[in-house]
Amino acid sequence: MNNRHMACRSLDAAMFWLLLFAAGLCGTTLADDRSGDFLDKLREKGWHDVALEYLEQASDDPLATPEFLGRVEFEMAVTRSDLARRTVNANQRQAMLSEAAEGLRNFAAKNPNSPYSLTALGKLGNLLADQGLSVLKKAEQLSPQGASDQLREQARTMLVEAATTLEQVDRSIAEQLGTLSQVQPGQSNKEVLKQRQELEDKQAEVRFLLANLNYEKARTYAPDSAERHEVLEDAADGFARLQKEYENKLVGFYAQLYEGRCYQDMGNCKKALKIYESLVGHPVGHADFRKLLARAVRYRAECHLASNEPDKAIEECSEWLDRSRGEELEQPEWLAVTFRLANAYNHKIDSDEVSGNVSRMRTEVRKLLREVARQSGEFQNEARAALALSGENGSKPVEVKGFKDAFEAGKAAIEQMGSSQLAAKLAVKNNPDAVSDLQQQARENREAAIRYFESALKLGGSEVSKDQLVEARYFLSRLYWEQGRTSEAAALGLEIAQEHPDSPFASTAAQVTLAVYEGLFLEAQAANKKDALVEASQKLREIAELIVANWNDSPAAVTATNLLISIAMRENNLDEADQLLAKLPAESRSSASLSLGGSLWARYLQLAAESNPASDPTSKEFKSRAAKNLAEGYQSLSNDAKLNLAQAASVLYYVQYLLGEGDAKQALAVLENPTVGPLAQLDHPEFGGNSAFALETFKAALQVYLSVDPPQEKKAIAMMERLDRVTGSSPQAQKQLTSIYVNLGLQLQKEIKALTASGNQAKARSVAAAFAGLLRRVAERGDSQSWSVQTWLAETSMQLGGSLRGSDAERYLEQAEKAYRDLIAAAEKDPSTAPSELAVLAVRKKLGESLLAQGKFEPAIEQFTAVLTDKPNILELQQAAAEALQQWGATQSDPEKIEASIQGAQPQVNGKNLIWGWLKMAKFADLAKRNAALKTDPASVALAAKYYDLFFNARYHAAEARLAAANMANGTQRTEQKATVRQSIETLKQLYPDLGGPNWQQKFDSLLKESQK
Repeated sequence: MNNRHMACRSLDAAMFWLLLFAAGLCGTTLADDRSGDFLDKLREKGWHDVALEYLEQASDDPLATPEFLGRVEFEMAVTRSDLARRTVNANQRQAMLSEAAEGLRNFAAKNPNSPYSLTALGKLGNLLADQGLSVLKKAEQLSPQGASDQLREQARTMLVEAATTLEQVDRSIAEQLGTLSQVQPGQSNKEVLKQRQELEDKQAEVRFLLANLNYEKARTYAPDSAERHEVLEDAADGFARLQKEYENKLVGFYAQLYEGRCYQDMGNCKKALKIYESLVGHPVGHADFRKLLARAVRYRAECHLASNEPDKAIEECSEWLDRSRGEELEQPEWLAVTFRLANAYNHKIDSDEVSGNVSRMRTEVRKLLREVARQSGEFQNEARAALALSGENGSKPVEVKGFKDAFEAGKAAIEQMGSSQLAAKLAVKNNPDAVSDLQQQARENREAAIRYFESALKLGGSEVSKDQLVEARYFLSRLYWEQGRTSEAAALGLEIAQEHPDSPFASTAAQVTLAVYEGLFLEAQAANKKDALVEASQKLREIAELIVANWNDSPAAVTATNLLISIAMRENNLDEADQLLAKLPAESRSSASLSLGGSLWARYLQLAAESNPASDPTSKEFKSRAAKNLAEGYQSLSNDAKLNLAQAASVLYYVQYLLGEGDAKQALAVLENPTVGPLAQLDHPEFGGNSAFALETFKAALQVYLSVDPPQEKKAIAMMERLDRVTGSSPQAQKQLTSIYVNLGLQLQKEIKALTASGNQAKARSVAAAFAGLLRRVAERGDSQSWSVQTWLAETSMQLGGSLRGSDAERYLEQAEKAYRDLIAAAEKDPSTAPSELAVLAVRKKLGESLLAQGKFEPAIEQFTAVLTDKPNILELQQAAAEALQQWGATQSDPEKIEASIQGAQPQVNGKNLIWGWLKMAKFADLAKRNAALKTDPASVALAAKYYDLFFNARYHAAEARLAAANMANGTQRTEQKATVRQSIETLKQLYPDLGGPNWQQKFDSLLKESQK
C-alpha cells in the first residue's frame, strides 16, 4: 500500500472530502451530481487506491446520488480491474482480477435492469478472457505435461465462461435493438439512430470477441490434436459468418484475417494464402485498415516460408515495406513484416539452391534485424539474439567527450550484452559451437559498459541532473555485481538506497546490495567464521530494514523480511520472527509464512533428533509455531503459485506434520494438490531433478497412501516403483531403500498400535493389510535374504500381531513364528548366514515371545531354556521365561506353574534351577545394583538405575503371581496367601519407602488394595 493510500485511511470522512475539494479534484461536484466525474478524474490520475477509498466511503458523501450509490459495487470492480492491470506482481494482479470479476458478476446478477448491467457483463467477459489468456500463457511456458495440462484446462474453463458471459451480452443487445424499432415518445429520430449505432458497434465488438475466444480456446489443446483441429474449424466458420455479416466493414475484414489465421494454424497454408490474398488486394486507405493489411502481409510471409518459398516472401514483404510511409515502419505491424523479411533472406541463404550475392543478403539481414532490435515489440529479443549470432554484437569503441556520450555508450553496451546473453542461451540447442564466442562477447560488452559508466561519473558536472547520475550509478552497481565486484556493487547500491530513496532505481539498487550481503552472510555461515558472520548479519539487517521501511509493498520487502526472519531464527528469537511476518502485506505473507514454517520445522526435527520431543519445551515450541505457519502459508497460497525449492520443501514439511498428527486425509489433499502439492512439483525439472526432494516426497506419499482411510494400495505400489527408480540399482542404493521401508514400517506399527488402543480396530485392520503389501514388497527385494532384513520382517509381523486383536493378530503372529523358525533352521544349516552366535540366540528369544503371544506356553519355554542352557545369566531371557510360566499358570489356573515362576524351575545337576524365577531375579538385581552403585562414572550410574528398576519389576511380578495363586485357592489357604502378599509389599515398603518411584508405587498400591478384598 503506498503512502497516499495509507494517509487517506487515517483521515475521517469529513476531512477526506475537504482535502479532495481543496485539491481541485472534485470540480463542480458541489453544484451538480458529478460523483461519476469525480471518480473518473481519480482514475485518470492513476489514484486507483484513493478511488477505492472513496467508493468504500461513498455513502458518507452528502452529494452522492442514489443512482451513483446503486452502482458502487460496479465501480469498485472496474477500479480493481484497472488497478490490477497496473500491478507488477503476478499473484497480486491475479487476485485483484478475480475479486473484480466476482464484483462484476454479483452486480450484473443483482441489478439486471440497471443501465450498467450490460457494461458489467461486457467487462466481465473481457476480464475472464484476459485471465484465461494469462493462464494459457503460463501453461505454454511449462512442459507439456503435469501442471501445464492442468493450467490449460483452467484457461479453457475461463475462456468458456467468458464466452458464455459475452453471449448473454449479445442477446441483451439484440433485445435492446428490437425495442428501438420505433421512435419512443419524447425521442427524436436522431437520438434513436445514435443509440442504434452505439448498440450495433458494441454488438459487432462482442461478436468478434466471441469468435476470437473460440480461436484462443484451440490453443488450450495439445498441438496437432484432433480437439485443437476441431475447435479451429469451428472458429474459422465463426469468422467466416462474421465476415459476411459485416462485409465491407473493418470488423468484417478483421474476421477475414482471423479466418486465415485459423487455417494457417491448422497447417492449411494454401487456403490461408487465398484468404489473405483477397485482403491485400483491397485498395490501401485508412490507417487502421493499413495495419490490418500489414498483418496480412506478415502472415502470408509465414505461409510462404512454411511452404519453402522464401522468394515469394521476400518479394511481397519488400514491396509492402517499399510502399509504406516512414512513420509506419516503426509500428509493431510493420516491424513484424521486417522481421519476416529477414527470416526469408536467412531461409534463402541456408537453402542449397541459393543464388545471387550471399554477402549482400547477409548485409541486408543485419540491417533489417537492427531495425527490429531498436524498437520494443514482439520480435525485439529474437532480433537482438540473431544479431549476436551473426557476429554483429561485439563492442566497438566510442569516442567519449562528455557525460552524455559516455552514458549513451554504456546503455548501448548493456543492450549488446543482453543480446549476446540471449543468443548464447538460444545457441545451447541450436548452435552449440557458438556459445563460447557469444559468452565472450557478453563479457566484453559488460567490461565496455563498466568503462563507459565509470567515465560518465567522472565527467558528470553540475549541468548533469541528479536523476541521470543516480541512473548511471545504478547501472554501474548492477554491472559490478554481475562481474563479481561485490563490495563495489554493494557500496554503490547502498549509497543510492540511502541518499536517493525516491529514485525509481533505489529499490532495485537496494536489492543488489541485499543480494551481496546475503552472499557474504551465507559464505560466513558455511565457513563457520563467527566474526565474519556477525559483521555480515549486521550489514544484512541494515539493508533489509531499509528496504522494509521504504518499500514495504514491494517483492524486495518480502525477500528482505524473509532474510530478517532467518537472522531472528538463527538467534532463536521466535517472537521477532512472528512480528516481522505480521508487518508484511497480506498478499505477500503466504510465501514468507511458508518459509518461516519450513525453517521452524527443520529446527524442530533437529531438536527432536537430539532430545525427547515429547518432554522438551523448546522442541514443542518450535513444532507448534512451525505447524501454525505451515498451515497459514499453505492455505493462503494461490492456485497458480509458482514455488521455489524452499517453498516446495515447506509444503512437504506440512504433509509430514499432518501425518505425524494422524490427519492422513488432509495430508493426502496437500500431497496431491494439482499446482502446489509436492507430487505436482516433481513435474518441474528443477524439483524432479533434486533427488533429495523427490526421495522425501515419495516416502511421504507412500506413508500417506498406506495411512489414509481406506488405504490406497495401488498408489502405494506406484510410489514404491518410483522409489525404486529414484534410488537406483546399486547395492548401496538397495540398502538405502530397504532402510526407508524399515523406518516406514516402524512408523506404521506405531499408528496401528495407537488405532487399536483407541478402539478403532477396523481402521487398524485396513492399515495392517496395506502394510502387509509393503512387507511383501520388501521380501521380494534383491537384498531380502539378508539376516537383518529377515529379522526385521519377522519382528514387524510380530509387532503387527501385538497391535491387533483376535484372528487378525493370530495371522501375523503365525507369520512371525514361521519367519523366526526359518532363520534358526538356516543358521543351523549354515552358521555363516547369521552375523553372530548372539544373533541366533536373540532370534530364539523372539521365537519364544511369538509363541508366548499365541498362548503356546510349553514350546515358548523350550525356546527360552534352549538359550538359557548356554547363557543362564541373560536377564532378559530369565525375565521372559518367568513371565511365560506366570502366564501359563494364570491361563490354565495351575498354581504349580505360578509357584515355578516365583521360585524357579528346571533344576540342574548342580541343584540350581535353570529358570531362576522372580525371587532369585530380584536378589541378583539387588546385588548387581549395589555393586554398580560403588562407582560414580556415568556408565556405572546408568547400570545401577537399570538394575534398580529390574529389582522392583521382579518383586512386583512375584507379588502379582502370589496374588493370582491366592485367588485360585479357597478358604483359609486363600486368606493366608493374600496376607503373605500384603506382608511382602509392606516389608518392601519399609526397606524402600518410595517403592521404586511413582510408576512402581502405583502398581504396588493397586496390588495391595486387591489383596485386601
